Amino acid sequence: MDIKIFYLSLRNRAKLEKLLIEGANKKKILRQEKLLEKYLLEQLKCMNKIC
Repeated sequence: MDIKIFYLSLRNRAKLEKLLIEGANKKKILRQEKLLEKYLLEQLKCMNKIC
């Protein structure tokens, strides 16, 4: 698995958690969720050797 994708996934998960704790705007939270989902899907593809 590419370490860059793993790092981006981890960083965006932390950002999302921070937004949820702070009670940020729903638009920001939704945007962050979509970004995290993108990296998680990419990570799964690489784990399954599809990338």
